[in-house]
Amino acid sequence: MLSIFRFLRGYLTVLFYGEYVERIFNFTAKNRISIWNSRLKKEGIECEILVSGFRKLPEIIKGSGIKVHIIHKKGLPFKIERYKKRIGIVLGLIFFILFIEVMSGFVWSVEIVGNKRVETEKISYALEQIGIKEGIRASSINPKINREKLLLEVEGLAWASINVEGSKIIVNVTETKEKEKDNSTAGNIKADSDGIIERIDVTVGNCLVKVGDTVKKGDVLVSGVMENASETRFVRATGEIFAKTSETLTFEEPFDKTLKTENGNKKEKCVLEIFTVKIPLFLGSEIKPYNSETEIKNLVLLGENLPIRLYKREFRFVDEIRVKNNQERVYEILEKRLDEKLQKEYESGYEITDKQFINEGDRIVLNAVVSSKKDIALYEPLLISNKE
Repeated sequence: MLSIFRFLRGYLTVLFYGEYVERIFNFTAKNRISIWNSRLKKEGIECEILVSGFRKLPEIIKGSGIKVHIIHKKGLPFKIERYKKRIGIVLGLIFFILFIEVMSGFVWSVEIVGNKRVETEKISYALEQIGIKEGIRASSINPKINREKLLLEVEGLAWASINVEGSKIIVNVTETKEKEKDNSTAGNIKADSDGIIERIDVTVGNCLVKVGDTVKKGDVLVSGVMENASETRFVRATGEIFAKTSETLTFEEPFDKTLKTENGNKKEKCVLEIFTVKIPLFLGSEIKPYNSETEIKNLVLLGENLPIRLYKREFRFVDEIRVKNNQERVYEILEKRLDEKLQKEYESGYEITDKQFINEGDRIVLNAVVSSKKDIALYEPLLISNKE
C-alpha cells in the first residue's frame, strides 16, 4: 500500500553530495521529510524522496554545503506530464477504463467443465435456451433455478452448478454413470441381415435354426424362452451365428461433369463480433466460385478470453473445367470407387458374385453383388407381460 501511495504522489531518485553529506539524515528527520532506500555511493548518498519533500530541500540545506542532483523521476504525476500533449492517448485510456467498468457487469464467457460423454456443444445449446450466454447481465442469473432447468434440458447429467465469477460463468457438471451391460435381461438373438447359415455357436438359449437354413433380416435365430416339462424360463440368449450374406452396391458416374480447381487467387474478409453482435469489416459479397476456410481468434486480456472475436475467412477462388470422359474412363472411375468401398467396409473376406455396367445415355451405373461371411447375431430384449 505504501508503494502505491508513493507512486500516486510521485517521487524522485536523488543524489546528495558535498561536505559532510551524512548530515542530510538529520536535516530530513528534523523537518519530517521521508527518504528511503538510502545507498552510499562514491559520489555521495543516493536515495528516494517524495516530490513534496524535495520541494522543501532548498530551504533546509541552504548554507550547509550539501547539494542535491535528480537522477530519476518516477510515479503517476510524471507519467501524466509525459503524455499530456497526447490527449488522444489519455482519452483512449479513460474510455477503455470506463468500458471495462461497464462491461464487467456483463457475462464475457461461459466455461463448461466436468463433461466427458455429454457433448459440450449440447450443454452450450441448452444453456442458451435457458438464457445463459455471453452478453447477458451477470446479475440476471439465478444459479439455483438455472441449474434445475439445465438438468431437465440435458439428458445424461446427474448434477450441475452454475457459478458467477466476475464476468465469467463456470458451469460444473457431473454425468450419470454408464449403465453396465445387464446380462440378466431376457432376450432373443435375431438376424441383422439376410443370409444362409454356415456356422452356429450358441452358448445360452434355444436355437431355432440349423446350418444351411436361409434366414431374412429380423428372423429370430435363438430364443430366450426355455421350456421343459416342469417350467418355463426366460434367459438372455448369447452366441455367434455366421451366415453367407449378399449385398448389392450401386455407383453411378456421368460422362460429362464439371471439376473445380483452385487458381491461386485469394482474398480475406473479416467480421468483428462483440458479444453476439457481428460487425462486417468489408463491403460486398463474392460471386465467383470459391473454396473457403474460417479462422476464429479470441481477444485475450491477462489470460482471460474477452467477449470479442475476429472471424477471418479466406476465399480461394476456383476455375470450373468441363470434363468429358469416354466409356473406358468412366468404367475405371466406377471400378476404383467400388474397390475403395470394399476395402473400407469389408474387413473379412468377400466375393463379387455379379457385376453389371448399365449405360443410361448420359451416365453409366455399376451394380455389384458382394457376398461375404459375417456374424449376423443381433440381441433383442424380450418384452414380458406380468398379466395372467
